[in-house]
Amino acid sequence: MNLKRTLLTIFLAIIVTNPVSAVMLSPDKEGQVLIFPYFGTLGGNTTLLTISEHGGSPRALKVHFRDRQGEVALSFNLYLEGNGSWVAALSQIDGDTHLSLPDTSCIFPALNDGSGSAVVPLTSGFLEVIDMGAIVDTGISSHVNEFDCDALNAMWAENGQWNNDPSFGLAASSGRLRGTASIINVAHGTMYSFVASALTGFSDIPQHSAPGELLPDLTTAHDAGTDNNATTSIVCQNQECIEDTWQHPADAVAVSLLARQLTGDFSTETSIRASSEVVLTFPLRKFYYDAGHTPLGNIRLDYFVYDRAGEGDRTDVICAPIVDIPPCDAPFSHSIGRNSVGILSFNNSVTDYGTTRPSNILSEEYISSYPSPNFPTIRESGQFSLFTFVGNERFRSNSGRTYAGIPVIGAVIQEFSNGQLTNGAGQLVRANYGNAFELSRNQD
Repeated sequence: MNLKRTLLTIFLAIIVTNPVSAVMLSPDKEGQVLIFPYFGTLGGNTTLLTISEHGGSPRALKVHFRDRQGEVALSFNLYLEGNGSWVAALSQIDGDTHLSLPDTSCIFPALNDGSGSAVVPLTSGFLEVIDMGAIVDTGISSHVNEFDCDALNAMWAENGQWNNDPSFGLAASSGRLRGTASIINVAHGTMYSFVASALTGFSDIPQHSAPGELLPDLTTAHDAGTDNNATTSIVCQNQECIEDTWQHPADAVAVSLLARQLTGDFSTETSIRASSEVVLTFPLRKFYYDAGHTPLGNIRLDYFVYDRAGEGDRTDVICAPIVDIPPCDAPFSHSIGRNSVGILSFNNSVTDYGTTRPSNILSEEYISSYPSPNFPTIRESGQFSLFTFVGNERFRSNSGRTYAGIPVIGAVIQEFSNGQLTNGAGQLVRANYGNAFELSRNQD
């Protein structure tokens, strides 16, 4: 192990064991903020969600379900017991999306109508969870751990302690949240699971707010320098960590999620009826668009396809301009709309190229962009690279350092099928299988 790698390992170990007041992407997937890149209920899919707490103290969480455009469709306060977990499921029932709540943790505003589920106004999107603070008051902790929701709700009443002071009984969190999601399709016999991305060092103060309020969110990072327009970020890439400060807290978060290149594998092999779909989530896109920051509101991706031998070059580009950034010099370009969640799909039929259709796995609408009839020699499996661009605009820190790229997280989902096989009892059983992988990210 060389000296630089040793120093990076020590630096990350210090950060993980001794949380600092600087927002950064968590290397161990635990933190004060969780970002689930996707949940969906289309095409018979059900999404199972788990949020767990590993710090030992009850937490007050703000949960934002956002649709594919980044709009908040459902928001609530969740009070999670120490070392506890919250589970929920999203599925379609008679055309409506139902959020099933078998968990007894307290939620405000109350969602459960007595049936064990609530109807929510969306079919898919992404999820963000903000740790608003650790509950350190022993009386309030008992209410949370014993699921005494009436007592907690009374604290938000007109003369309640939280109504007068939302921070009462809370302290800044140590950031030990972890989240997982699984997309299950019973009819297909498949399940795809992934771990939520996490941010540490998001806030050095409790940010407890009333049920129904949309703050805190990803734009409200806070540390000792925030009130002086100097919120700190730490970005670690290629065995090097850089600390910087930012005038706007949202920029510190954005830089923590920044990527210039995302890579992954795909397969469209016809012999095993393979499909591959890429989920790209831009958690801060709506914020920048609403703020009038055109380059970050109207972002662009170019992606390149290579076979297993690494053959293929920049002439094989399929340009994916999102919204109205001028397209690259490519044989085909398409838009995925002004979305915060975009779906790219690899297909094994050139006849589908350029058509709008539901994707094979997630059943999300997309424009087929691979294989290209102009490049029919690309094989049925290989790698893809996505390059993010914001023109000449870059994030510029208080120190004058510039950062290029786009705040993005993503995953690739692969599904295969051998049709039906016969088990030991002579019964026909479905033989579908697949995987979900986080996209590799590079800041260089």
